[in-house]
Amino acid sequence: MRMFFSLAAAALLAGCTAMQDKEIGAVRLVTDAKGRPLKIFMEKSTGNAITDRRVILFTRTTFAKRVPEPLPNHVYRQSVHGVASDHPSTIDIRFFGN
Repeated sequence: MRMFFSLAAAALLAGCTAMQDKEIGAVRLVTDAKGRPLKIFMEKSTGNAITDRRVILFTRTTFAKRVPEPLPNHVYRQSVHGVASDHPSTIDIRFFGN
């Protein structure tokens, strides 16, 4: 019986580590002539409207800290990583690149 629980726990842990995060969406931010955010939209939807709105809100509120010297008239694209599901509970938006 003890061996059964050990094997079941090992299988469960193996399944958890096999669920790697992947790109589930992408957000695009366009700056104006002064480098301020002009437009923010989902370039690739996560497949969940609530998550998309959370990503846009997060991008809007953290852009100034994440990109302290934004380029004027520039397009920033950032992928959204997570575990694909109907409602991802964990998403990761990595730092913007130029």
